[in-house]
Amino acid sequence: MKEIRLGSQTYITVVFDNPELKKGQELIKGNMSSDIDVFSKSKLKQLMSDDLSEYKDSLLCLSGGYDSQFLALSMIEFGYKFDTVIYESLWDNNVVNANDVLFAEKFCKKYNLPYKIISIDAKDFFENTKMLSMVKKYRVYSPQILFHIHFLNTLDTDKILLGGDPPWITYGQGKTSGTRQIDYLYKYFIPYQIYADETKTKMMKSIFHQSPDLFHLGLTNNIDILEKQKVYQSSNDNIVYEKYRYKEIFYNNILEIPLEHRLMTATGFENLKKHYASITGRYDEFDARYRMPLIEILNRNNIYCYGGSNLNPPIVKIKYNPNCNEKHLRQKFNEIFDNIDASAIKDYLFDF
Repeated sequence: MKEIRLGSQTYITVVFDNPELKKGQELIKGNMSSDIDVFSKSKLKQLMSDDLSEYKDSLLCLSGGYDSQFLALSMIEFGYKFDTVIYESLWDNNVVNANDVLFAEKFCKKYNLPYKIISIDAKDFFENTKMLSMVKKYRVYSPQILFHIHFLNTLDTDKILLGGDPPWITYGQGKTSGTRQIDYLYKYFIPYQIYADETKTKMMKSIFHQSPDLFHLGLTNNIDILEKQKVYQSSNDNIVYEKYRYKEIFYNNILEIPLEHRLMTATGFENLKKHYASITGRYDEFDARYRMPLIEILNRNNIYCYGGSNLNPPIVKIKYNPNCNEKHLRQKFNEIFDNIDASAIKDYLFDF
């Protein structure tokens, strides 16, 4: 039996291989209770400062995107020293994520941050199917996440800071929707925590998912932005939207040092998707080669993975504050929305 713990002070635990459950089924238990339903920048800053103080002199993985920028600028604001590392993804003599690498390097130079660039052979990783041996261990079907963990395994450090999406409240088709903590846990947290546990690395993956109070403060930031700036993130309505421009607003509502503006979200994987589509004429060739086989491995091994497998979904036993929870906060968002003239932020998401 194996346990994965979430939070700077554990508030959610995922139990794998519990002999009392069905094969491949997991138990998620914990307490997400919080009474915070009003945004407070000072409260948020204090909680962030407390958690990030444990990562002084750590290694911050900087892509140059808004999530890692937010972490870096927060550490600077709090006066905590840290080093940065940037990875460049190589395909023969091509740098697949060249735009991110150049941007991150300029960011480090502007803020006088010590940094190093690590080169990773992406062609070898993908075409020699190195990630197939990682799927069962890290319980994830995302080629991007497995490649990122492959990068983390090259680092020589015992403390790592990683960015991660904040909690959302979005609006579309007459209703609100938002981040579900359990979804985030399966998609973005468990693989990294397995890596951290295996390597005995102290790691923070996403500051807003370190405690129920931080999670609620992230949610209420959406309400504060709606009320004061009269903008909101549109939900999907048969069109896929990216949250990149809204993310910039979200983080700048917290920071004293504003983010460095990016034109659009990019990870480099868009270039690989273009490459495979162009040489085969098949739009989803990258996913057919590298994502679908991972889902098949998870299914064959009865490993549940949100969005990739419907086998034996986990049993969830989590306590919430009945008077102050995500539903309550979305209702508050709705009430404000109905009484103001707000504009939707719509970033159209294209695979490449």
